[in-house]
Amino acid sequence: AGNEGTVSVTGTAVLTTTGNLTLKSSANGTARVAPGAIAGGYINGDVTIERYLPSVRAWRFLAAPSYGQTIKQSWQENQAAGVNPGTGYGTMITSNSGSWSANGFDFYTPGNSLLTYNSSLNGWQAVTNTNTQISAAGANKSYMIFSRGDRSVTPAAGATPTPVLLRTKGTLFQGDLASIPVTTAGQFAAVGNNYASSIDFTLLSKTNIDLSFMVWDPKLPGAQGLGAWVTFSASTATPWVPVPGGGSYTTNVPNTKIESGQAFMVHTTAGSGSVILTESSKQTGSRLVSRPSGISSVKSSITTNLYNMNTGIANISDGNVVVFSDAYSNAIDENDAAKPNNFGDNFGILRNAVALTVDARGPVTEADTVFFNMRKLKLQPYRLEFIGENFDNTITGFLEDTYLHTSSVISMTGTTTVDFSVTNDVASAAADRFRIVFRSLTPLPVTFTSITAVKNNNGNTVEWKVENEINISSYEVERSTDGINFAKAGAVAAGNNSLYNWLDTYPVNGDNFYRIKSISNRGTFQYSRIVKVSAVKGRTGYTVYPNPSTDGSFGLQMSNITAGLYTVKITNGNGQLIWKELINHPGGTATNVIHPSSELGSGNYQLEVIDITGKSTVIKVMVL
Repeated sequence: AGNEGTVSVTGTAVLTTTGNLTLKSSANGTARVAPGAIAGGYINGDVTIERYLPSVRAWRFLAAPSYGQTIKQSWQENQAAGVNPGTGYGTMITSNSGSWSANGFDFYTPGNSLLTYNSSLNGWQAVTNTNTQISAAGANKSYMIFSRGDRSVTPAAGATPTPVLLRTKGTLFQGDLASIPVTTAGQFAAVGNNYASSIDFTLLSKTNIDLSFMVWDPKLPGAQGLGAWVTFSASTATPWVPVPGGGSYTTNVPNTKIESGQAFMVHTTAGSGSVILTESSKQTGSRLVSRPSGISSVKSSITTNLYNMNTGIANISDGNVVVFSDAYSNAIDENDAAKPNNFGDNFGILRNAVALTVDARGPVTEADTVFFNMRKLKLQPYRLEFIGENFDNTITGFLEDTYLHTSSVISMTGTTTVDFSVTNDVASAAADRFRIVFRSLTPLPVTFTSITAVKNNNGNTVEWKVENEINISSYEVERSTDGINFAKAGAVAAGNNSLYNWLDTYPVNGDNFYRIKSISNRGTFQYSRIVKVSAVKGRTGYTVYPNPSTDGSFGLQMSNITAGLYTVKITNGNGQLIWKELINHPGGTATNVIHPSSELGSGNYQLEVIDITGKSTVIKVMVL
């Protein structure tokens, strides 16, 4: 069979190879063996299976589709240490053992370039000898191998990677294979696709295995430019899309396919589990599995990507997704995907002390919080990207940074980016630095923090500042001559800004009062406080309104006042200080909203303003 060819043995026929069958592989594709008898035995004799790896210096997670050779005979082309036969086949495999040469390795390096996953330790360990069998009948072996290229590429610094062909020769794995155990709940297990064909994960025989699998993608930059884990889950808003995407797997394009000779990770939550590779799982492509009938297809999700910004270019390092649907429960079960550890940057979700890549939950509520878990980040700048999908406008998420003590709005229907840095301060790299807190929206999700009106040569400039502007369509400026009866004088479109202004080029003679009407996308509205531009030039002073106040807050209008820092205090009838704040007055006439941090009960109070010269003005105020 040539590249992208298929060997098919049907019925009771048997293909005898006499060692002359080679399944080729190149940049254009890899030959495969089609499904055959579930008992196997339909191909007799040795088969050579190739695996093409492009010129990317990275880790690869691989398995051997045949058995009979040692690691050295196959992936090292049975060459003496460091010898390059010049054929383009085989790669250099290195060790940090003092007896590296005797144990079949090519060079000594500070780390090992061939690892296996130890489920009982939940970690990687070095292969100690390449003179051992690469695989065996009835066994399932997989390897994390660091590929620099073919055997012309040594571990020397600055060596340019090349494409490489790895090959094994021996007895082909065929028929339904032996069960691969996952013996402990909460445990990952490495599974090698031993078939000389791609397989569909959803068609494998599985017991107590989560509805997700993870593959190592060498084309993701990761923390060190050497690859990172990608998770595929049935629970994402679009099932089986890559998390994160952007390397070998296109973002938002589903995939359930595991390539010939590729290894993958599975996880069990419920208890002891197992996986069986079956002939019927062999595929020429991939297909999706429909959700069971009666399960809601409506899913809301937030995908979070972590980017390494050390070079000024965004290189993706890790990612996760939280999915909300009535198809899922808030318990950790097979719908969630556990987080495998990258060698560098890790950014997962922590729920019930379990690290997850895919967190499938019940419908989102105001009580929900997503706790992120970051580990092994370096001293450098990073970027978080949040992609919200399918949320309605009744709830929104706020990213809280417990290190900087900030809170910012996350778009529920688009993309939000947040830059941060890890510094020498240990707290900047705290595992629980970030979280998303969900809150129900008020009828109009915007807060007016200040409004000012200033007379100038062109008219009156009205300026207002807002926070938490969400789902706002526009602002209307209303004007009044008595502070009671207002009419629309102008409008400004909302633009996700914090500062807006409008120029009244035709103010009325006499006093001009202004207020801002904010209008939501749903047509609901609310008003700012009122600000006044006096008709009497040169008149200065302070005005407090409403007075009395019904909610313990006030508007302090400063009319024709010199710019500078002003101290504002509120004391009770016993002279005790209740609240104090510095106001940076821009000059002219401006209104500041006063929200005392301590709740003011009903009673009489004194509001004191101390100007830039130290002069004090006291105004009696009342709270009903």
